[in-house]
Amino acid sequence: MNRTLALAVVAAATTAASADPVLVEINGVVWGNNINPGPLGDVNPGETGTISFTVDTTNFINGSFPTRGYAIDLASFSLDFSGGTSIGISPGFAGPAYFVVRNNDPAADGFFLSQGPDFPSDIPLAQAGVFGDFGARFNVSYTGDTLDSLDIADAAGTYDFTGLTVFGMGVNDGPFEDVLGMDFSSMTITVIPAPSALAMLGLGGLVAGRRRR
Repeated sequence: MNRTLALAVVAAATTAASADPVLVEINGVVWGNNINPGPLGDVNPGETGTISFTVDTTNFINGSFPTRGYAIDLASFSLDFSGGTSIGISPGFAGPAYFVVRNNDPAADGFFLSQGPDFPSDIPLAQAGVFGDFGARFNVSYTGDTLDSLDIADAAGTYDFTGLTVFGMGVNDGPFEDVLGMDFSSMTITVIPAPSALAMLGLGGLVAGRRRR
C-alpha cells in the first residue's frame, strides 16, 4: 500500500471511529444497605456492584466549566450486583443522563454521573424510594495530570486508586445519600471501533483504547 493510500485508509478509519460507541463499567463493593423492599433490598454487604452503560463519542454537550457530558443510552444503563440483583433506569425517566468528563477543573480531572454537564446528580432507578425513585450516584476525582482532554476516546483505559483524590458511589433516596453504599474500586472505559474501520486497517477484533498514565 503506497503512502497516499495508507493515509486515506487511516483517515477513513478515524472518521468511522469518531462516532463509535463507548462502554463504561464502574465497579464497587457494597458496604451497607438500608433499603428493605426488593429488588435493591435483596443486595447484601460484600457484594460487588457494577454500573454499566454506553455513550457515543459524538453525542455530547460542553459544560460551563472544563467539563463535557456524554449522553447515556438510557436503554443500556444497568446496575448489577454479584448476588443476582439487576436494575435499570426508571421507566418514567426520559433523560437526559450524562457521563461527564472533567479535565483541569480547575486543577483536577475526573468523571461523574449527572442529569447535566456541570455538577454530579443522581440517575433515577426503576424502584421507588420514600422520596421518589432511588437514584444511582457516582463521582471520582483524580490528580490534574490524569487526562489530556475532554475527549472520552482519549480517556479510554482502566482507572483505580492511582491518583484518586475523591470518590462517591452508591444509591440515594432523595436527600439521603448512600441508603445503599458502595466503595468505588475501578472503572474501565472501552471504545468499540466500527468493524468496517478495523477491516480496512487489517485489525479485525481489536478493541481500541489506551491505558491511563
